[in-house]
Amino acid sequence: MGRYITSKEVMAMFPPIVQTAETTPGELEFYVQLAENEADGVLGRRYNVAVFSGSPPPLLETIVDLLAAHAYLRTQITQEDPSRSDWVSQLREQGEKYLTDLVSGTLVMVSGSGTLIQPTTSAVDKIWSSTMDFYPSMDIRDPIFQRDSPSRLRKMDDDARADE
Repeated sequence: MGRYITSKEVMAMFPPIVQTAETTPGELEFYVQLAENEADGVLGRRYNVAVFSGSPPPLLETIVDLLAAHAYLRTQITQEDPSRSDWVSQLREQGEKYLTDLVSGTLVMVSGSGTLIQPTTSAVDKIWSSTMDFYPSMDIRDPIFQRDSPSRLRKMDDDARADE
């Protein structure tokens, strides 16, 4: 059984023709685990995914459902008639879009009770600070127009002279 969804939940997404095939929940466990690992790997950059194991947010369940269904159905349907399997590719595209939107902040994660799940701030998002009162050396302007703080340059000169 997966951390976020069960194999039976993935099977519910299958069209009737696939549901009647001899697919067992055990066969799907591998694909559920792959989808959960992929979602954790992507969302781990923005969320503390360890807290999702107890009661995953509904959107996370949907994403894992889409990715797991795609991974399994791709092996079953696309081999038979690739021209009629566009809908299988759309499952993955929708799951990836949700992941991308969550990481970029376009979408937010909401718990099953409707509470907003706050993203964590990664080290990449933090601004480096100094104990001195210097202006930042780098900013969002074109590098040609960026300037160092005059007080920083004076301090660097003073430090260099002191070392001589």
